[in-house]
Amino acid sequence: MQDGVKERTTRWIVLKICSIEFGLSEVAEYDMTSLQLSKVYMEISSTTENKQDLLSAEMHLRSSLKQATDFQGTEEYKALGDYLVKL
Repeated sequence: MQDGVKERTTRWIVLKICSIEFGLSEVAEYDMTSLQLSKVYMEISSTTENKQDLLSAEMHLRSSLKQATDFQGTEEYKALGDYLVKL
């Protein structure tokens, strides 16, 4: 499976789990999905010591933050920004 397809599939699965488990709005769902996906990239990177996974997490977070600029005042947006700093 190509990386882009795998990432979108993973994002979709996490999004659906979040919406079912927590009943979150679409924006919050996407932000939580992005955060979880980035955590997975970090976990993989820590076990494989592959810096490409960290770069993927960083690129994904930056893209998510750019797409969600209308929601800068939300807790979810702040969580994404905080996690990007942590990377």
